[in-house]
Amino acid sequence: MKKFLIGGSILMALVIVCALLPTQNPKMVNIDHKFLPMSSAHLLGTDDLGRDIFALMVVGFNRTITVLLSASITSVIVGCTIGTISGYFGGNIRILVRLFSDISMVVPSLIVALIVIMTVGNSPFAVGMALGIYGIGAFAYQSENLTRKMLDEEFIIAEKLLGTPTHKILFNHILRNNLPPIMAVLASQGGNIILAYASLTFIGLGSDITTPDWGSMLYQYRFYIVEKPVLILWPTLGILSLSLFMYYMFDDWKDKKYK
Repeated sequence: MKKFLIGGSILMALVIVCALLPTQNPKMVNIDHKFLPMSSAHLLGTDDLGRDIFALMVVGFNRTITVLLSASITSVIVGCTIGTISGYFGGNIRILVRLFSDISMVVPSLIVALIVIMTVGNSPFAVGMALGIYGIGAFAYQSENLTRKMLDEEFIIAEKLLGTPTHKILFNHILRNNLPPIMAVLASQGGNIILAYASLTFIGLGSDITTPDWGSMLYQYRFYIVEKPVLILWPTLGILSLSLFMYYMFDDWKDKKYK
């Protein structure tokens, strides 16, 4: 939990700072100021259009965090809920949940993203929902397997014999004990979400062309990978650092247990 609390505090501080920090207009084009080096006026320099790279990175960070949160919340809450119910009750419920999970895992994430984007738009929240829907199956399978194993535990059997209501067993014991391994899975899934969003924006699906994103920055700067490699460096570092940070945050959950 220590890593999670430290990481969560740092991440929240970054979100607040990026939201309140005064930056230059990331969409302001000034060809006369293109490829300027790092300075007090432009902390990370400027790009081929004269835009402030630091401002672009801040916008990209905010949008990536929005996608990460909406995708994680969608996949974890929905996946864990239906997976736990499936594992506890079994029968036809398990068959239906397995079918839904199989479909969500088989259909390519690109197709899911396209359907959601065409339906509700290409905002970060919508893209996050699309990636979250794609990730439901993995969390449902994990929750179902964990729940079925939990049913053989002595304290669960004792709760049933004592007549404890089903909803209390599910929430107070099963879901509570399933949470640590689920959060450990989220450690790796978080990085996948970040990379998936960067890939979508790289090919122009995650946002409109006028909105800065780390993936779209990589697409635009690919022409300068030899001449100005520093342009590629900043969005690459952003994607890599945030992915590793997610793994660090949730890594120690795998050893946590409740009763």
